Amino acid sequence: MKLSNIVRNNLCVSCGACQYLSHDKIHLKEVKKKGLYIPTIKRELNKSEIVSIANCCPAEGYPIIELGKQIHDKTTQYDYRLGRFKSFAAYKSTSSKILKKASSGGLMTAIASYLLDNMIVQGVVSTTYTYRHDSIMPQTKIYRYSHELLETQGSKYMPVPALIILDEIEKFDGKLAFIGTPCQIASIRLLQKSNVIFKEKILFTIGNFCGGFRDMREIYRIKSIANINNENITYFQYRGEGQPGKMVFETKNSKYWEYPYPDYSKLTGYMKYYRCRVCVDATAELADISCGDAWLPRYQTADSNWSVVIIRNIELEQIINNMVANSVIIKSSLSLEDILISQKGNLLSKKERYLSRLRFLKLIGKKTPTFDGGWSIDGNSSFIFEVKVYVYQKIKYYCELIGIYIYIQKIYNKFF
Repeated sequence: MKLSNIVRNNLCVSCGACQYLSHDKIHLKEVKKKGLYIPTIKRELNKSEIVSIANCCPAEGYPIIELGKQIHDKTTQYDYRLGRFKSFAAYKSTSSKILKKASSGGLMTAIASYLLDNMIVQGVVSTTYTYRHDSIMPQTKIYRYSHELLETQGSKYMPVPALIILDEIEKFDGKLAFIGTPCQIASIRLLQKSNVIFKEKILFTIGNFCGGFRDMREIYRIKSIANINNENITYFQYRGEGQPGKMVFETKNSKYWEYPYPDYSKLTGYMKYYRCRVCVDATAELADISCGDAWLPRYQTADSNWSVVIIRNIELEQIINNMVANSVIIKSSLSLEDILISQKGNLLSKKERYLSRLRFLKLIGKKTPTFDGGWSIDGNSSFIFEVKVYVYQKIKYYCELIGIYIYIQKIYNKFF
């Protein structure tokens, strides 16, 4: 494994683990041409560092089924679409402060806050934004107080180098909960296999259902469309304030721009990042608990945003039950079919279409990560369909690059 090959083949997920594992011989730097945080080797790595990075980097895939068995060894239920699980249901926070900015039921924030308030953990690792003039940058921090977690609410549909914080986690005095994406949690799980410090320090992992991200170029372009280039940005969100939510920009000069989710994704021709399109983990299968949107009619009425929650850890299941008993959250029962319907689009892409997509990509010489399963053997797609999708995405992308996508989209919207 070479970092240069990983980057060249668009497999790097900008997680930042390599910066810690290289003892800062590798630094992640934003490369605007790619819209990613790219690892750059500053000093020559020794053999031990190379091996450590190879063992913990999620870019080229990982044994998701085997890791799931090892981590969630007390759970007996398994479904290739959801991974291993103990139980599942729909939940909603009862806190008006949490629900105010929540896209769904605010469960990730509610759980993390409860863990802090009840001294089950002493810190929570989560991600917010920082702003430098017109730049929007993800920043992962360790939060010690539950009220601080409100600033981390909202999905981050962008590359987030969250694991550059591993050195702070190593030095932290106390137990931690980690909130992150499936690939970030996968890297932590791989690290925990060889490093007992992180196994002891990170008590729980809270993962989000994930369909992938688009690179930072999407944000650059939308800023231009919103006419806020060269403005001092003071606030940004991809979505929030109810389901489905909206993208928001606010600037120092009191400019405000919003656009509904997911419609803003049609404003540019940028595609979902390649590595995300060849991932099989839709529901953070290696996390202790996974949260996503309840895309079901009965949960999509006004002021009724809920979260689908998959519990994989027995200890966390008891904590969730205590939260319900103490009216911190409320619960609504779901069937397995409910969850599959709720996440239909993402599960179709990552699970049912995976083999057909893989065959096509390998045929045209694309590098793909390796997993030990986690997808449908029969599949629900065809080779020809994957070719059509790929060609369509490429046409959109190149139209964006030459500056005509927005005009084509306007014409399409007018007539169709």
